[in-house]
Amino acid sequence: MADYGVMHSLLASKMIKKSVEGHYPGFYARFYRITYNFVAVVALIPVGWLMQTLPDRQLYTIPYPFIIVTLIIQGVAGLAAVFALQGTGTGAFLGFDQLFGVPDRPGQLKTDGLYRYVRHPIYSCGLIIIWLLPWMTVNRLALIASVTAYLLIGVLFEERKILSDFGEEYARYRSQTPMLIPDFRKLLRS
Repeated sequence: MADYGVMHSLLASKMIKKSVEGHYPGFYARFYRITYNFVAVVALIPVGWLMQTLPDRQLYTIPYPFIIVTLIIQGVAGLAAVFALQGTGTGAFLGFDQLFGVPDRPGQLKTDGLYRYVRHPIYSCGLIIIWLLPWMTVNRLALIASVTAYLLIGVLFEERKILSDFGEEYARYRSQTPMLIPDFRKLLRS
């Protein structure tokens, strides 16, 4: 999983992106994002294969009726993640906008919707989903711990990138909005 994290982070870095854009501007403009996403998904295949083939042991299963509550929370988190992604541009995130030549929208800091309560709602929702899996095994726990570490490290890199892109505007937003765990008092007031 560490190899995956390093590869994924390097391909997302400004240094690699600028290098590819400099050497292959046409490829970069249309195909980089969708290629990045494709490589990220394909690189997860060995992780899934290992999860299925390595010896494993059941740790727990959430019993009925509590499993219903867990699944509802996961569903709400999944819908919230989709909602947050739509707010930032699903087509651009997946690479379809670039592939089909949809004009790039100027970068604008997203601070409304779920971003009003937490700076990284997609990460927050993803963490809720993986940590509330109702069937836990040793292998799943190892994967979830690795993914969590990767996301926490990744969010720090993303924070630096966003701060460099938006400067004082993001610094102000960052000082008023939590990173991953919403301020529930703010949530309840709205």
